[in-house]
Amino acid sequence: MPLNNVTFSGSTGQFAAGDLRIFPKFYLSDRDSKTQFAIIPELRLPTGDPMLFTSDAGPGFGIAAALEHDFGAWSLAMNAGYRAAPSAQFNIIDYRNRLPISVGAHIPFAPRWALNIEGAAAVLLPFDEYQTPSDLYAGLNWRISDELVATGGGAVGTFNSISSGNYRVAFGLRFTPFSTDTSGPALPATVAKKEAPESVPAIEPAPAAQPLQDAL
Repeated sequence: MPLNNVTFSGSTGQFAAGDLRIFPKFYLSDRDSKTQFAIIPELRLPTGDPMLFTSDAGPGFGIAAALEHDFGAWSLAMNAGYRAAPSAQFNIIDYRNRLPISVGAHIPFAPRWALNIEGAAAVLLPFDEYQTPSDLYAGLNWRISDELVATGGGAVGTFNSISSGNYRVAFGLRFTPFSTDTSGPALPATVAKKEAPESVPAIEPAPAAQPLQDAL
């Protein structure tokens, strides 16, 4: 659930919650394969405020496919899918049907540190370049232990005729108390790196002036 600082012209900023997203990730490929394929269903609950453009004003759903490849020194992830929000129509803004897409990279540079970068967009259907928000994210991934990983970073959104520049800061923490690897108690290095929360599915862009406050 995102927390937004919303500011309108001539008024002071205020914090407001966004819509809660629930998105499990199901891997369909072999755990030890360098190329991984996954399906990510999504449920969005209207916990935000439509008057502040932090909500789709109703429940929504979607599904995405993820393709990940480990190149050894770094890994790449790509997501693409469909998102429906039947109530997300506000005056000239129409976000009822979108195609979320993103490309991200995970680049280790120290034994426990890595750089995460991601570009993401939500393509409006039918296509309208002025209502297709996108943003660029960059952050750090710190593997505290095999069970605990922390992430943090920031993003800047697009500027166009119906949205202002959007800035966001994101932090995450993943705790895995046990491993499903049957080869031993320690995760292989490549698997541990892949299980660190990539920016692509876990962090969604939140362009300003759009009800979704996205990020795919």
